[in-house]
Amino acid sequence: MKKFVVSVLVILSALALFAVTVTPVFDVSGEVGFELLLDESALDINSLVDIDLTVEIPFSTTSGNLSIGLKLNPEVTVGEPVDWDPTTAATHTHTAEFSYKDILDFVQYEEEAWLLRYEPNAIKLSDYTVNQFTDAEGALKFGLKKYNLSLELADLKGNEVDKHATGTLAFPEGWIFGAKYDLGISEEIEGFVATAFKFEDKGNNRFSIEGNLSKSPLPGEETVDLVFALLNEEETSPSTVATATNAYRVYVDYEYPVTVDGITLKPHASFKAQEGLKTVFAPEVAKDTDKKIDWPDAREIGAGFDLEAKVDPFKVGVEDTFKFIFLDMDNPEFKLNLKPYLEYAVEDFKMGVDSKMDFTFADPLEYSITPHLYTVLGIDNLEVAGDLFYFITNPDDEPDANKFAYMANITYTHNVIQTGLHLGNEVWDDDDGAVGAHDLTDLHWYLFLKASVKF
Repeated sequence: MKKFVVSVLVILSALALFAVTVTPVFDVSGEVGFELLLDESALDINSLVDIDLTVEIPFSTTSGNLSIGLKLNPEVTVGEPVDWDPTTAATHTHTAEFSYKDILDFVQYEEEAWLLRYEPNAIKLSDYTVNQFTDAEGALKFGLKKYNLSLELADLKGNEVDKHATGTLAFPEGWIFGAKYDLGISEEIEGFVATAFKFEDKGNNRFSIEGNLSKSPLPGEETVDLVFALLNEEETSPSTVATATNAYRVYVDYEYPVTVDGITLKPHASFKAQEGLKTVFAPEVAKDTDKKIDWPDAREIGAGFDLEAKVDPFKVGVEDTFKFIFLDMDNPEFKLNLKPYLEYAVEDFKMGVDSKMDFTFADPLEYSITPHLYTVLGIDNLEVAGDLFYFITNPDDEPDANKFAYMANITYTHNVIQTGLHLGNEVWDDDDGAVGAHDLTDLHWYLFLKASVKF
């Protein structure tokens, strides 16, 4: 509610200040729908509500443009039953909350040469300076557009200023200052240099700098990412001592695909060395639950030579990467990842086979091999698909366990409605797909009916 009041006050103030006619721009996107699931256990109906409504209000002035963005992202939270007793109660209720988050999305004033922007959170500069996981109450960004330069000041704490406090003159606390320069040397060069200084209190601060190159005049595709960071922490009690932690990241990736007469060759190589990032950026690491940023310590060199040939209706190829991992210099590791594949595809039918193979060269040799056969048949709106997997590992933790997994899917689609059947014995991982197998007769199945509309 507090943010909503602030948003209304900002709009009214802008209208009074500029006294101009405005035309709000509505940007509505999202997805709504449901999914009905039925298996041997019970019936479930799951709702899908993902609505993102952004209202941008531009104000034209004699010298510049003021725009305000409001983001209405509804959140519905349904809790556990509060009065459910299966032995006595015939009905029960759920606690439910309906709210909006981040009412004020941004306020921005823009001239031809510069802009000033406010957001009620941190404004991302780069992964290792100020990123989307940096916890801030609000941030101001000042951009010099002609010079490709952005400056940001973010408030980490909020509501800590006492206008009439007495005390010694001191440096402000609880903020982070960042700067970013986008490389605009030529159309052939893309990248940036960013830096940030985080000052939490008198003895705790963090400095980081990152340089990134994503395009250069060199043939092929490359990524270069260089990071240095330093965290200072003062002693907090007689039993603790002041510490200074360094972190660094050196990452280089290069590939050069070439296609001639339907044959694609792609040599590729990479180098990664990084340490200390999880310590220096601990608050951001804790919020990055999906691991969208590369944090763990690593030292490795990788190289490979991918090959793919297409002769309709066939496609055949192999993906490979050999890695030398030397994070522990006393026990370096050598790994090889291979994936050969063959596919036959015509208009309504596809069949293929691939085999993911991972080898760790140790004593004894460790390997994981997963041959995978798949087929898909489409008849109008009906699709029938099947998959077979075989899981081979060494050393084998469960030598008597079943290695053979299978699954089948029958799906019928009509407009926005989709219904079908899934049957299989696979062990499923949300990130990696099928990762194992139950006994051959230990089947699971479910029927589904779902509909969704994206807008």
